[in-house]
Amino acid sequence: MDGAASAVGPAQLARLLGPWRVVGESGAHPARQALAERIRSLILDGRIAVGARLPAERPLSEALQVSRTTITAAYTLLVEQGYAAARRGSGTFTALPERLFARPTGGFHDYGDPDLLDLSCAGPAAPAAELRAATAWAAERLPLLAAGNTFRPYGLPEMREAIAERYTARGLPTSPDQILVTSGAQGAISLVARLLVRQGDRVLLEGPTFANVIDSFTASRARLYPVPLDETSGWLDGATGQIPLQQAASRLSPRVVYTIPHFHNPTGMLMPPEQAGRIARAARRSGAWLLADETITDIALDVPVPPPFATGVSPADAERLLVCGSLGKSFWGGIRVGWLRAPSRIVHELAAARASLDLASPVIDQLIGVAVLREGMGVEDDRRAESRAGRAVLETELRESMPDWTWHTPPGGLSLWVQLAEGEESTQLVYRAGTHGLVLQSGPRFGADPGTYERFLRVPFSQTPEVLREAARGGAHGAGPGAGLGGAAGSGGLGPAAVRYRPRRRGGIWWPRTRCRTGQASEARRDLVAQDPLPYGTGLGDAAGPGGPGPAAGPRSLLPCGSGLVACEGDRARLGNSQHQQARDGRRPGAEGAVRPVAVRDGEHGAVGDLAQQARRKVLCERAAVLAPFHEAGE
Repeated sequence: MDGAASAVGPAQLARLLGPWRVVGESGAHPARQALAERIRSLILDGRIAVGARLPAERPLSEALQVSRTTITAAYTLLVEQGYAAARRGSGTFTALPERLFARPTGGFHDYGDPDLLDLSCAGPAAPAAELRAATAWAAERLPLLAAGNTFRPYGLPEMREAIAERYTARGLPTSPDQILVTSGAQGAISLVARLLVRQGDRVLLEGPTFANVIDSFTASRARLYPVPLDETSGWLDGATGQIPLQQAASRLSPRVVYTIPHFHNPTGMLMPPEQAGRIARAARRSGAWLLADETITDIALDVPVPPPFATGVSPADAERLLVCGSLGKSFWGGIRVGWLRAPSRIVHELAAARASLDLASPVIDQLIGVAVLREGMGVEDDRRAESRAGRAVLETELRESMPDWTWHTPPGGLSLWVQLAEGEESTQLVYRAGTHGLVLQSGPRFGADPGTYERFLRVPFSQTPEVLREAARGGAHGAGPGAGLGGAAGSGGLGPAAVRYRPRRRGGIWWPRTRCRTGQASEARRDLVAQDPLPYGTGLGDAAGPGGPGPAAGPRSLLPCGSGLVACEGDRARLGNSQHQQARDGRRPGAEGAVRPVAVRDGEHGAVGDLAQQARRKVLCERAAVLAPFHEAGE
């Protein structure tokens, strides 16, 4: 990925760094190390784009009031760690180590366990009564359409009219020929990526952003340029008063600019109307298409529902404006009805392009959509009330169970964008939560640059208050005590905490799939992970020592894969030399003193894959020696 900002000025970097000098127990850390660590955190948090040019050494030393030698040494540390690249004659540019490029892929899980709490998707449950009424209304009218054309790539005329009327009622005059009905807002985004984007085209988007959008444009082989959002002022640079997304559009001449202006996913920020016109003007002047995603517009919790994005755009700029929306957040995601509002000529081209994708949207879903939009069967007010209640419950529970986590209360939307405590990583927390029956999406899933936003976690509040309390604290739902975020992270977060891996009522504990001669192995495994307290990141081999299960001897980490196996990472297993060599040689203990490592099967989570998975697989085999005596001979 390429950074949208070609350069970071010294004053801008000084503002982002804040109080970067760190004082530890033994006194002041070396300035070069503290500066390098702070810049590294800014890169991983997505506040400095990957590929951006760092300030020259002399101007930065003046801005920070340190010696030039300190700046040079800090840049050298970043280069050695893989977070920067020095180019002769050009400067120093931010980068990411290759080990971070095994980014999570996919955001959905095929879990058949009903005891799992799935918070990976920020979508509300179906409104049973309204859905039943809308479905009955649609079923009565479905036979009337059976004699007509089977496929309607533009959408049902009734549905197009209902969407156009909705825009007009909100202050944006719209005709049905400006509407293309799609299979959800994601269908509209995929169509735009397929028709308008070619290999190598530049696409600007916010950082962080909607995860599936990253996948759509990546599939079109576009070059993604993430523009970081300011954590307090959103799209506006608080220091300069400029809009970085507007500046990037003017400078880079992208093919598409994608934005989520209303209750941004995942941060929940709201773009002021006056900024919409400036971004649209910059996009048109650079020859780019501006795609505004209004999927979450109706979920306004503390402010009035914002007007359509296009109301702040001039008619000339609107010729390059595309707006997508859906019923997935305001009604129910199971109704795959979305739309794209665009100039008529683009609607015709997109309708022709979708023939090789899905031909048309389901007729029954569109009829239900007509019932929701026209027949008064919508539940927008109920959705907003439910979301307010869910947000209040989740914030209360997180403040009690995770006092070190911070977030800005969003004025709308369906989720919190939580910043974890210093030293915590969301990818490991997500895996750990999975062992307690809670499914989440880690921060890197929402970054176009792999490995960024590792200190952030999206936590939806679209579920019922009961489910949210259970997810935050754990307790019932078949997950056993210690389930949920509280059980996954411990009362003190992901630092030194009493982390237990308990078997759930269904699905069991995540262990290598081996059979035992007796129940001893099961008991040994359970005893091994039930030690209290277990330091953060404890692995099997480190707990073993030369004599088997025992006190922890060093840092260790358990990462459960989606298929139910464990992958470990960390320092080399603290086994005796003979045991360590035997594990590497693939032998098992017996008459000849050999050790056989446990076999590893790939998990479903993409984060444990590629280079990272190869390294973790090797360590797992080394560290499995402690359980080898309990394996059944010949397995």
